[in-house]
Amino acid sequence: MRRMAAPSTLLLLVLAACAGSPSSVADLPDSSDVAHTDTTASDADDAPDLPLADLQGTDAVLDSACATGSWETLAPMPTPRFGCAAALLMPFPGERLVVTGGFASGYLDRVEEDDPATDTWSTLAHLAHPRSMHGSAAIAGKVHVFGGFDGSETRIDHEVFDPATGTWAAGSPMPRMRADFATATVPVVASPRILVVGGYDGDGNPVGWTEAFDALTGTWEMR
Repeated sequence: MRRMAAPSTLLLLVLAACAGSPSSVADLPDSSDVAHTDTTASDADDAPDLPLADLQGTDAVLDSACATGSWETLAPMPTPRFGCAAALLMPFPGERLVVTGGFASGYLDRVEEDDPATDTWSTLAHLAHPRSMHGSAAIAGKVHVFGGFDGSETRIDHEVFDPATGTWAAGSPMPRMRADFATATVPVVASPRILVVGGYDGDGNPVGWTEAFDALTGTWEMR
């Protein structure tokens, strides 16, 4: 079994999406607070065999200001961590950034929410299962968390957060277990979907799978 690449020690939460070319956004601050080690799938075999306990998380949050093309430091997360996932929830009356799981001297089930309007954090109901290197996306007014690694196995399960009740419920599990993958939303009203792409399977092998979750029917499609 091949070891997964070590996740980045940087948590970078970009709270604003900028239109235009990437050159319109300033470089990240040159600081030890945002220095990180990032290992991609292509060089995973050469990654150092670092125990997770030796890796340090961060509570740093940065915001890219589209109007000025600059970066600013926002209020830190209550729980320093790495390997977490973030999703931007946009129900009325305002948007919220929901950060789930991660690692900080152990796998986390913690969930914290940032209000960009006031730059303040609050704690939400915990995940049912601790996890890191998982995926998260918000669509149709709910936050979805998929897969990841919990310290003993790669997960296949799916948890759904409903801000109306403040609770998590079990969703339809992914067709295949994976960790350290990418997610993207397709916010079409008639068929809102979440795409889950790439990552590592339960044996630590990189995969090119693409699966789509239909938020209306609660079903998965393998592509």
